[in-house]
Amino acid sequence: MTIGHILAAKGRDVVTTQRHQTLAEVAEVLLAKNIGAVVVTNVQGRVIGIFSERDIVRASPSAAPPCSTTLCQST
Repeated sequence: MTIGHILAAKGRDVVTTQRHQTLAEVAEVLLAKNIGAVVVTNVQGRVIGIFSERDIVRASPSAAPPCSTTLCQST
């Protein structure tokens, strides 16, 4: 399987957002579009990053499970 096969099945639409959007707003877009990431652009339309579901999880301390391993507690 190639990336081309996956893109053919998913479509070619690119969903973008801007840095002033809230986590909740972007999460709604991800859910509505059934996607895992959006491209972040500036007001001129230039790409400045990619924002993913993982970024939302990392930004939400309450979403992280409690740390119970020795490795985790030592950091």
